[in-house]
Amino acid sequence: MSDEDDYDIGERAVHEIQAFLLKAQSLPIGQTEKIAEEFRVDEMLAKSTPHRRKVYDAIADYFEHVAKERHKKARDAGDEDKEHGIGGAVKAIIDNFDDD
Repeated sequence: MSDEDDYDIGERAVHEIQAFLLKAQSLPIGQTEKIAEEFRVDEMLAKSTPHRRKVYDAIADYFEHVAKERHKKARDAGDEDKEHGIGGAVKAIIDNFDDD
């Protein structure tokens, strides 16, 4: 491949990743959290491929951050903010242990 082809492929990959991450801003919060959880599982399963694990970790971090910020905006706006999914259940259990 020529340098120009490599550049075009790189540019296209950057745009695709940006579009993918932008979708996190428009998905429902619960869906964003589920995506983060799926990437966390992929990260855990990718022990034999450290480069993939780093990618999954970074993507999960991003989706978790988006969900956290959107929860915060919902609370600040006075909207009801209930945690969903396994993450919410685990958080509730941990919070319950902290109260004891």
